[in-house]
Amino acid sequence: MKIGIVTHPLGNNYGGLLQAYALQEVLKRQGHDVWIFQKRTTSWMLVFLRSIRNAVYRLLRRFYVSQKDKRMLSRHMLYFSEKYVNPKTPKLGCDVLRRAYLRKNKFNTLIVGSDQVWRPMYVGNIEYYFLSFTKQFNIRKVAYAASFGVDNWEFTQRQTDDCKSLIHDFNAVSVREDTGIELCKNYLDYPASLVLDPTLLLDKEDFIKIINNEGSTPCEGDIFYYFLDRTNDTNDMVSWFEKTTNLVLYTCMPRKTLYSDMNEHNKGEFVYPPVAQWLRSFYDAKMVLTDSFHGCVFSIIFNKPFWVITNKKRGAARFESLLNIFRLQDRMIPLGKTESIQWDKAIDWESVNAIKKEWQKKSLDFLNTALS
Repeated sequence: MKIGIVTHPLGNNYGGLLQAYALQEVLKRQGHDVWIFQKRTTSWMLVFLRSIRNAVYRLLRRFYVSQKDKRMLSRHMLYFSEKYVNPKTPKLGCDVLRRAYLRKNKFNTLIVGSDQVWRPMYVGNIEYYFLSFTKQFNIRKVAYAASFGVDNWEFTQRQTDDCKSLIHDFNAVSVREDTGIELCKNYLDYPASLVLDPTLLLDKEDFIKIINNEGSTPCEGDIFYYFLDRTNDTNDMVSWFEKTTNLVLYTCMPRKTLYSDMNEHNKGEFVYPPVAQWLRSFYDAKMVLTDSFHGCVFSIIFNKPFWVITNKKRGAARFESLLNIFRLQDRMIPLGKTESIQWDKAIDWESVNAIKKEWQKKSLDFLNTALS
């Protein structure tokens, strides 16, 4: 079967890249011909506004990064995408071109997912991720582990009406959080199933193979901290663990992120480390501290004790659903309550791994049934 995966653009996001890789890899192993379906934004108004924005940034010398510099800062991400997340379609800029491409290349199925593809604030055109460009088009449509990111409804009334109509053309729908089942039922009038994030369909040996193939270097430290947002809470968390455990903390992110500080001499400090090195950071860790959904996921995959600060802005429902599945709700740290943590509390990994096997089967059963 020829399948296209409709997901977020593959950018500077370790979890986003690896979930796309994992879903494509799982489907390939089942014998399918699987492509990452790419889109290009061609709105003249958007292009015009971006050109105005970039001109202002250049004048102010703040936050502006040229396309050449962007590729340099993202070179390790681009390398992983080119080597491991393939094949991909061309970037197609309008519905007419997308439908023509699907017909010409004889795709049987499109799968939407995973990650927060159904969160309007994260995508420019939410209807695209409900496959609006295939309306009245004869193709199988499946959602695998699609996420709303939150437990409240963020769609406008127009978006709700449009997406409610579009989802009823799907053959099967699954979501990544249990709250997504309720949102689908209450606002889209569609029954959804709960499945694992695609990265959890693979085992740690699959990711260790990437680590070994890419020649990553051992991490210098004991506790890996991975925060998408550095806040006073996360800084306090890092400081508390340093003082309490007497262990060395390390991270795997650009040393600097404020582009207004970038100059010709320090650009290397803004480069995203290789994906294999990010995976190695979990593999080598004695413990993980994170505010990231995929930070939790890869801690579970590598059987590393972890603590998570809920990232309210990015959505708490994702963490709660994931940790409920694995009965690890006690690994969430309430804001400002770091001192109350029993930091050396162990995790029953035998039980966690058994749950993972059970949910892998459920998730693969959903996928196989949806594609049959």
